[in-house]
Formats: sequence, structure tokens, C-alpha cells
Amino acid sequence: MSNFMATGKAVISTLSITLTSIFVFQTDGVAQSYDIDCKVILCLAGGFPSGCADARSYMFNRINSKPPKPPFGFCSMSNGTNYSNYTMQTSYIHDYDCPKHKKMKRNLNGGVICYDSTVALTNRNGDKKIYYVGQVPAQRLNYQIQITLEPGSKWEYKSDVFRIFTPTGYVTTKKSN
Repeated sequence: MSNFMATGKAVISTLSITLTSIFVFQTDGVAQSYDIDCKVILCLAGGFPSGCADARSYMFNRINSKPPKPPFGFCSMSNGTNYSNYTMQTSYIHDYDCPKHKKMKRNLNGGVICYDSTVALTNRNGDKKIYYVGQVPAQRLNYQIQITLEPGSKWEYKSDVFRIFTPTGYVTTKKSN
């Protein structure tokens, strides 16, 4: 799982202060459900740093529900309107991930492995066989999401692309373009 970068913390901290002043954070049961949606927006943009476990869990529960729901719902601002100054790209994918130091090999039968290196050996008949050293199974990915907060403004912040395997909560990131 990728670590949250220090620059992202600073940006999200600034956005959090700015956006928190806009959002309504009440204590009754109805408003609480909206608060977590606001938190998902902020935490998603920052890569779910420390303190965002509940928002991450909430988002995963939503996208894993039957039928799937969007990653978050209504985020109430102080005037009662929905915070909507963001863009979000989501898609279901069929892909795999390997640890950073390993290479990926897709087999003809559809299997995927991660490995460190290869060794080619030739038998007495002259047949060459390639062996993959340091094999581990590749991690499956089935969902990706990216959010941009305050698009088109001087406060615009585009998150990395988060590539996820929703049943286990595995997350890896790909730098945004």
C-alpha cells in the first residue's frame, strides 16, 4: 500500500480547514451521516492518511454494497446545499499489481505472477526453459477512483489515481497526470 506524501498532507490540511468552514458538522443522527461523506471527500483526496480509517471503511462499504453505491453521498454545507465543487472519475477495472521491486508476468492461461528475475536453463535435449525466481501472486485490482477538489480554481487539487481491490481493501496509487 502506498504511503501518503508530506505535500499531500499540507494540501489536504489547508483544504480541510477551508472546506470545514463551509460544511455543517452537527451532532444529531441525520447530520452525522452527512459528516462522514464530507470526510470521505477530504480523505480520498489525501490518500486516506492517519485519522481517516472510518471514512475509508465507509467508502469501501458503499462501493461493495449490492447494488454498488457511489463512494460517498451528500455532503452538507452551512447553507444546506450539497458540496459539489469536485470532479470524480471512477471505473471498474480488471488489473493486477506487483510489489514495487518485482516484475509482472501475465501467463497465456490468464494467471499473473510477480517475480524478481528469470533464469534460463537448457536440458540435454536442447530445450530451453525459463524459471521465474522470487515468485509471489499478483494482487488483483477491480476499482479505481480519482477526485479533483475545487477544479478550475486556484485551490484545485487533483488526487493520485487510487487502484483498489474492494473485497480486501488493498489500495495502490498511480500518480495523477
